[in-house]
Amino acid sequence: MVALLLHTLQDKLHIYQSRYMIQPRGSSTRVHSRKTKQEWDLFHQPAAFQFFAKRNWTAALNILGYSLYEVVREVERIRIRIWLEKEEEN
Repeated sequence: MVALLLHTLQDKLHIYQSRYMIQPRGSSTRVHSRKTKQEWDLFHQPAAFQFFAKRNWTAALNILGYSLYEVVREVERIRIRIWLEKEEEN
């Protein structure tokens, strides 16, 4: 649900220059690097054996946190712009 929320906020705030793209797919959500075309899973498959599964999941969570930081930074930029516009009117 967090990935879907961040994806929606990035879309509504027009954050297309982000380094990462979130693809919400329910229980099989992934994050992609726009530059290197790598992808990481935001879900864990206990039945599938993978050598680096935990590291990939941790990287995906870090990317999700970075995406949240980008959204917060953009909201702060918009808030400052609105505040400055109101100050100019007064």
